[in-house]
Amino acid sequence: MSNYKKIFLTLLCCAILSSCAVLSNGPETPAYAATPEDENAAWQREEAAGRTIRIGYDGGICLATTALAHIKGFFAEEGLKTELVRTPQGEQMRDAVGSGKIDTAGYFIAAWAVPVVNGINMQFVAGANTGCQSLYVLAGSPYKTTADLKGKTIAVPNGIGNSSHNISLRFLGHDGLDPGDFNFSHVETGAVTLAMQRGEIDAATMSDQFAKKFVQDGTLRVIRSITYDDDFSHEACCVFAINGDFIRANPITAKKLTRAFKKAGKWYQHNKEEAVRILLDQGWTSGDYDYCLTLAGELNFDISWKDTEATLRSVVKDYKTFGLISAGKTDDEIMKIIWNPSVDDDDPVILRYDPQKSPQK
Repeated sequence: MSNYKKIFLTLLCCAILSSCAVLSNGPETPAYAATPEDENAAWQREEAAGRTIRIGYDGGICLATTALAHIKGFFAEEGLKTELVRTPQGEQMRDAVGSGKIDTAGYFIAAWAVPVVNGINMQFVAGANTGCQSLYVLAGSPYKTTADLKGKTIAVPNGIGNSSHNISLRFLGHDGLDPGDFNFSHVETGAVTLAMQRGEIDAATMSDQFAKKFVQDGTLRVIRSITYDDDFSHEACCVFAINGDFIRANPITAKKLTRAFKKAGKWYQHNKEEAVRILLDQGWTSGDYDYCLTLAGELNFDISWKDTEATLRSVVKDYKTFGLISAGKTDDEIMKIIWNPSVDDDDPVILRYDPQKSPQK
């Protein structure tokens, strides 16, 4: 064989391998066409392109990007037809996404990370917001730090192994304390304050949206927080998740959903007064306008891809330490299970988006 033929065949093999690399980047990473026109043509062949996509929302201020992406037309701008479905938070929402009853929703990393690692059929695609839980004590109590609660009882309103419990563990872990030196008790959110006043519990990790009014009236005080403390305030508290089968069958639609979430988050971050008014006027959330606006003002809804990934990696490490996630898999293997973003901070559509402008439907 001549040298020219050898060179030609070598170059041909390299070209084929390069093409395969572009078209397939692993089972969880979708391939995208080279041009917007080709991508749109490929999207039209996806099952989800021809139907209404079901978006779950629980009515909270922190995850209102979910509703705003629908109401303000960010999904429509991507060519998507969507339905906003009021869905109870927590396990019901998790199971609805995992089973495909709804296609996507957002919730606490602290609540969903472990179930996803253990097989719930969904993946995280983008960060939703910073915040939004804190560790509260009675304002007149002697407790100033987490160390002061050693041997005491911390209430976790949504139960052992759920977000309030897992966030509590991270507070203690970051403060160099052994969670085994603390007691945890499942107390419903609405009963927490009275339980503290009766001496049945000493502290509680719970939603700022519920507890802030008790801080404002002088009943409660914050001693640790993922909203306000420097070691947590930059982290993603909540993420958007999409059903795993949906992502595999509709990779371009998943990309469009993720991009719409990101643009809606930018809009929410820069237009909080209008956003809160819309949510209240349309009945998607409830409460006093100023109270809701104060809550929204404390959160960042434009959280970056980089900070979200860093948060997930930190959570994975912490949860391995606490025994919530098995040490049998590497951090990278776990990240591949839970984290599947189709756009990042350098996505040109997101970079060009002006949050002062409404979407072009």
